[in-house]
Amino acid sequence: MDEDGCPIFFFLDEFPNIGQIPGFSQLAATARSRGISLNIGIQGVEQLAREYSREDQVDILNNMKTKIYFPGSTGEAGSQVANLGGYSTMVQDGMAQRKELLTADELRRIPDDSVLVLAHNLNPVLLNSVPYFKKKGVWPF
Repeated sequence: MDEDGCPIFFFLDEFPNIGQIPGFSQLAATARSRGISLNIGIQGVEQLAREYSREDQVDILNNMKTKIYFPGSTGEAGSQVANLGGYSTMVQDGMAQRKELLTADELRRIPDDSVLVLAHNLNPVLLNSVPYFKKKGVWPF
């Protein structure tokens, strides 16, 4: 880590099923400055509770700068999206009203061919997605 070179990318699919990685929350906080990209795949935020303390869970999620949510996401992911998505303020008849930009229910109901991307300090983006197994010539069957 002390020498210049190619960036390193770790893709940890089914991350909670790997078991606890000692010091992972600290690694997540410092890896980016060392040219290391950590990409974890989880089915639900709640899965982290099996292996990590609440403090470590928060640290891990806070240090994943881009979050991608798939259709049907529920539970704590919905609360996280509502919180991270921010609010809009409307003034009507002299009264200010604050409204969530994204609700947990809207996350759950995103179309099957879409993903919601919350990237660092950018506005939320709803993107079309094509699963690799539906692309012609990619899946061997």
